[in-house]
Amino acid sequence: MKTKLLVPLLLLMLVVSSSALLGTRLVNAEDEDRSILPSDVTLANVEAFQEQMQRDLPVGTAKQDVEAYLTHWEIPHTYIGGDPANLEYANSFHAALSDIGSRNFLRASLSIWITHDQDDKLRDIWFSVRYK
Repeated sequence: MKTKLLVPLLLLMLVVSSSALLGTRLVNAEDEDRSILPSDVTLANVEAFQEQMQRDLPVGTAKQDVEAYLTHWEIPHTYIGGDPANLEYANSFHAALSDIGSRNFLRASLSIWITHDQDDKLRDIWFSVRYK
């Protein structure tokens, strides 16, 4: 009986410790409740959303964890391959949130670039609000 309880506990400990070693964090229900959903991003909270992404995806995060994050939050994204030593945007994700507000009759969107190094670790995230 004790063995049946011990195995799930050991698996949970392994997942949590692996996550901590890799520098990633698990998304739990409490985090999701406090998070700004991509569908709720506006010009008023875009800076807070940017800070949230930078907290959730620190430098050194593995590329597969970045893609899992973007997919989990349903952020539309595209991967751009290639050698980062030769191309500025190679080995990067480009994501965009459209229609986050308007200013002077121009619609705003948020462009997100997430670059990775040769070891597929997150190098940088940068954001740009664009108006059309």
